[in-house]
Amino acid sequence: MSFDPALEAQRRAAQRGLEDTEADITTKRHFGERDMSLALRGIRINASRKRADTNREFGRGEQRLANQETDTKTDAGRQQEDFHTRLADIGRQFAELGQRQGEGANAAGVNDAGTAAASAAARGRNQVIAEAPIHTAEGRLQEDLMTTLDRIAQAHGNLESDRDRTLNRLTQDRDIQRREVHREAGRSLFGLGREEERAKREGAITDTDLLEQEIFAARQSHPGAFSKTGQKNGQTGGGNNRSAPKPAVGGGAPAKRRRR
Repeated sequence: MSFDPALEAQRRAAQRGLEDTEADITTKRHFGERDMSLALRGIRINASRKRADTNREFGRGEQRLANQETDTKTDAGRQQEDFHTRLADIGRQFAELGQRQGEGANAAGVNDAGTAAASAAARGRNQVIAEAPIHTAEGRLQEDLMTTLDRIAQAHGNLESDRDRTLNRLTQDRDIQRREVHREAGRSLFGLGREEERAKREGAITDTDLLEQEIFAARQSHPGAFSKTGQKNGQTGGGNNRSAPKPAVGGGAPAKRRRR
């Protein structure tokens, strides 16, 4: 009983506390790394889904514009056919009118060259007048068609620009979120590493302090029986692997001291 056994109990308790702290830090580090992995996976999945949604909306927009362009051209083509049909009808009507006028002039005996020419000129002027609204409508149709097609092309360009801008922002947001996750995880892991280093440092200091208290108590209790390293006088020390005296129960040998 060269020193208070409570000191050795405190050393064991300090060692258990250090081991528990290291186990807790290992657990926190494991879950921290797992949380970081899950967070990065969530960011990747979210970005992938948004990219797919953006591309899908872009594809649908392209399809709508393509359908609009096709429908516009189809409608314009049909109207163009109607114009041609109406012009053909007008031409046929004036041709039939010329034939009837010629037959009438022949019947009246006045079908000379001058009369026929005058009649043809009058019919030509009237035909131009009759066809004028159709040509005007046809010209407007072409102007409207070009305007509509230009607007569709502009809308397609805007659609592509919006898609590219959205994808670029999505990539930027994903990268920012990744950096934030890595930064937070790095700070957490750094804090755990510092906590572990301090726990080990304090554990070593506590062990040394208690060991020195054991040696001091033994030297005070048994003057001249123990050296400053805790060895019994007359024994050789083991370098830095010094032993501390243990309670003299049944004449037991002193316990080995932990390496500093």
